[in-house]
Amino acid sequence: MSSTIAKDNATDVVKALVEHAKTMRNLQHRPTQGELKELGVSEVLKQFLTSQFEVGTGVIVNRDGTESRQTDIVVYDNRIIPPIIEKNGRGVYPIESVVATVSVRTELDGGGLSEADEAATHLLENVFAGYHRGYSPVHAVLGFSGGIEGLSCQETGQAWLREHVHSLFDICITGRYCWADVGTKGWTIGTDDSGRYNETKRFLALLLDNIRTHAEMRYSYFISGKHLDWFSRYIRD
Repeated sequence: MSSTIAKDNATDVVKALVEHAKTMRNLQHRPTQGELKELGVSEVLKQFLTSQFEVGTGVIVNRDGTESRQTDIVVYDNRIIPPIIEKNGRGVYPIESVVATVSVRTELDGGGLSEADEAATHLLENVFAGYHRGYSPVHAVLGFSGGIEGLSCQETGQAWLREHVHSLFDICITGRYCWADVGTKGWTIGTDDSGRYNETKRFLALLLDNIRTHAEMRYSYFISGKHLDWFSRYIRD
């Protein structure tokens, strides 16, 4: 497939993200290292998202006060309802506005993948409770290194993911592979040995495309043309 300016630009963006992450691997303060990597991924997402979307980090809540786990990256649609609280990109986000979440890992292994899947399941079953599940946020996890035994090939990887993953749809380890559960084929793998990080570009493209499509479905679901007491639900005693 021939190269284009859009493809070359995306490759440059992803390469810069991965190289920046590598420069921080010897940083001894792990929380700061993790936060910087999350900020890097957030900045990449912002480059490709349209103006209706914002990106933050924090906790997702519903009107009853039920909270999500701490969430690395929250993508939300400002057209529905703005953050309840937000300072410098950190905040509390109403579940109705949240379109996607991303867990960012310095090293992604089986344990880290399970943690990300459990957090997504908790959000779906507890914070999004009461709404139609087809409109719940989409969930992804991105690791800058690592690997999970059995995920390097289609047959064994598909079987493992069907058994162990329940709420994620997009999983990537930069430079290695991207697994995605989209369409009718179920879990499929994408790899690349060209140095252009096509596996990571696949991860981003699938995430971005699903954010756009999902946002429009959610907007129609939550904003149906009738009056809704959004702020009364959240801020009145």
